[in-house]
Amino acid sequence: ACMEAVVELEHRGAAAAEAAPALRNALNHTYQWVRVYAARALWKATADADAVLPVLLAELRCRPTGLLAAECLGEMGRHARNAVPALRRVIDSETRLVEIGSHTDWIDSDEGFSDAARAALARIEADGGR
Repeated sequence: ACMEAVVELEHRGAAAAEAAPALRNALNHTYQWVRVYAARALWKATADADAVLPVLLAELRCRPTGLLAAECLGEMGRHARNAVPALRRVIDSETRLVEIGSHTDWIDSDEGFSDAARAALARIEADGGR
């Protein structure tokens, strides 16, 4: 139920601003999906980069929630400039960053994650967040 609620709030964007206190609480949820969707929803509702950046950076790992975190960092543009070093580490890594999945999917997963980090970095830099 919590997961469905934060996803719905993300879709509402700025109209979900009244739910900001609940979204802030959800940033500490035990389930990673709830944390990431809460961060995305809070960003879209309030543009509070200080609240969401720590969560997005903590989830910037090569797994499905990491792709969503990278996407949100890109959407934040210059407001995510503090994420630039972490994104560069992902892009420049010479080792595979995959944490889950079968070995047959590792290369595709790793390259997809690197591509997501590269796209986020490009959006941040294009918005003046070097």
